[in-house]
Order: sequence, then structure tokens, then C-alpha cells
Amino acid sequence: MRSNTLIMLGASLAFGTLAVILARGWISSAVEGEFRAAPIVDSFASAQPAPMATTTVVVASHDIAYGEPLSPSSFQLADYPEDAVPLGTFETVADIFKVEPGADPNLTRVALRDIRALAPLFDDEISGPGETAALSATIRPGYVAGAVSVNQNTGVGGFVVPGDLVDVMHITQPLDTPRPDLFKSTILLQAVRVLGVDQNAQRVPDPALARTVTLEVDRRDLQVLALAEATGTISLALRGTGETELITAPDMRSDRLARANRTSTPKPPMRRKAKSKTPDNRARVKIVRGDTVERVTVRRERAVQAAGLAPGGQSYPTTTDDAVLAGGR
Repeated sequence: MRSNTLIMLGASLAFGTLAVILARGWISSAVEGEFRAAPIVDSFASAQPAPMATTTVVVASHDIAYGEPLSPSSFQLADYPEDAVPLGTFETVADIFKVEPGADPNLTRVALRDIRALAPLFDDEISGPGETAALSATIRPGYVAGAVSVNQNTGVGGFVVPGDLVDVMHITQPLDTPRPDLFKSTILLQAVRVLGVDQNAQRVPDPALARTVTLEVDRRDLQVLALAEATGTISLALRGTGETELITAPDMRSDRLARANRTSTPKPPMRRKAKSKTPDNRARVKIVRGDTVERVTVRRERAVQAAGLAPGGQSYPTTTDDAVLAGGR
């Protein structure tokens, strides 16, 4: 290889290495300068969420019962997110008691349903100025109020109060039998809400006997209640708080009560008498005639059988093949 070529290769390698070193130094200094020139940002502060926009909503300051007169002390304000405010609420307490021009400012408003403490107040939960708590305001859309007659027994002893859930049972005489002492019970409706007891739509602290109970039913169930009351007796069954499950219960008849309450006990196995191969008044004997053997059954004599002797004073055979009559020998 010529010496000029070697010199050119060596010079190229030296210049290439020098270019890489210079470029690396320039890039490092440029990145460091840009980093120093960048503003300092507080990462913790940037991680905090932006404050949420809120607005005030009127809520109940305590539990408010149906029909209770309302006053400004019955309510207070609570902060709600602006995009989560329920429709029909109030922003200020003054909006609740706003009086139209010319109206009496002393007229009070009442609650049309039970309101829990700290629950938002809706415009359909309070009456107008001077109005009373109407039962119609508590009926849900699609339902009507129907009253049934009750007494001390059919009305659960007076423990049914407005707001409870009850099952409605119908007791009548079945049409498929003429017996006057036969009755049938059927569960007609389940988990029906009680709207009122007698003429009271509010919960009372002490139970009281009632003559009528008003139930919230649809129009078909209202017809069922009317027919059931005209054809038999209606009885109510009080459900536990929050128990809304519907169950399937068959009808019950009075002639099946004893059968339903009877405890089934297994009968003892019957002992079967073993069949005797030989009847008591008969005996089997074996007759031998030469090489021929024959077994026959003969009748016992009553007197001989009682004495246990065969004719002639011989012992009477009692088992098969015990008597052998040798004939032809």
C-alpha cells in the first residue's frame, strides 16, 4: 500500500473522532442551557384539582313529618356542585316562604310528605300558603287510594300506621261446596303501602283501633279490593320495615287445617306371618314301595293332633319325611 493512502486514512480517522467529540459537547451544552432557562414549576401544586364550582341548596335541618307546619328554622343551606343540583330545589330559604303580592304573609305551609334531615327540599314536598296536607299529594303517579274496613283482628290490632307495608288476605266460602262451615283464605295483594288509618294520614306514637285503612293501589287492584270486601272478609298482615319481596303462597281451606298441622310419623313395618309349608291339620309322609318313593299329604285327626300321637299310640310325625311307610317290603 502506498504511503500517501495510509496518511489519508489516518487523517480521516483523526478528523472523524474530533468531529464526534465536538458534536457531543455542543449537544450537552445546548440541553443544559435550555434546562436552566426553563421556569421552575411546583409539581405538588399542579397536581391539586381545580376548585369545584358550587351553589347553595336548601335542605331540612331535622326530620320533618307529613303535615308538620314549616318555618325558616326547619331548613338550612348546603353546598352542592353546580352540575349536580337536583331539579325542583330551592337556593335560599326565602324562596320557600315567598308570598305573592296581596296575600296574607301569616299563612303557613306544611310538609306534604316525610322529609329526612339534610335531604334536599323539593317544590312538590310543601303545600301552598294556608293549605293543609292533602292525601292526594302523597299518591304516586298511576295509583289511587282505596279504603277497606277492618276491626281489631283484621287490622293487626291497631298497629298499622301510614307508611307501613301490608299484605291483603281474603277469607270467603269456596263456591265449589255447599258446606256452610267451610272457608278459604287467599292472599290477594302484597307489599301495599298504607296511606292513612281512619282519617289520619300521619304516624301516631301509640297504636289505636281503626275502622278503615286507606291503601295505595292501582285501578285493577282497587276493583279486586271492592269485590273481595263484598264477597268475604278482608284481613291485613303487617310487613317488616323495608320488606318488599313478593312470595308465592297457596290458598288454604279450613278442611285442610288438620292435615296441614298433622305431623307425619312413619308407620311401623307390618310383620308378615311366615307361611307354613305344612298346614297345622296336615302332615306329609313318605311312602316307599320297593325302589319307588312317594311323598303325600295326609289329614290329621283332631284328637290325635291335640294329643300329639298317631293312631295306635305311636308318636305322630311332625316334620317332612319323618313318617316313612314301607310298603311292599
